Amino acid sequence: FLQLSPDMSSIRWSWKKMILVAELTTILYSPARPLNFRVYYSDAAQQTDLELSFLCRKPRHAQHWAKALGLLHRINITAWGIAESELKRLKAAFRSVSGGRTQLSLEQQQQFFSCLNLYVGKDELRRFHLICGLPPEWSYHVDPATGQD
Repeated sequence: FLQLSPDMSSIRWSWKKMILVAELTTILYSPARPLNFRVYYSDAAQQTDLELSFLCRKPRHAQHWAKALGLLHRINITAWGIAESELKRLKAAFRSVSGGRTQLSLEQQQQFFSCLNLYVGKDELRRFHLICGLPPEWSYHVDPATGQD
């Protein structure tokens, strides 16, 4: 089965598995395989996109699901105010430096900006954090082993 949540923010295909619409990267439907459609997705911790392939009873079901998820995906990106290609670039940069974590250390944040061809020093990052009102743990990263920033 495939189920869209009432608030249209996630899809579920088993009793325990679900993904957020915000994690969708690509939705593909091909008339050559009319009963199938594929969904590619990733969260911040995954290094590559994962693929789900769905088999529907009727071609129109596959078409409707692919179209609906594609529209939700575009609406989600539009709400962020950036182009889809730019969002993919930002996600790729984040994945390349995150080491599978969802929050970046100060050094990883610098590496993230470097991936985007921008140099941002630690002091400037701390200033950005203060301006944005982020909590103190975002302004610095202390290595528990050494106690150093």
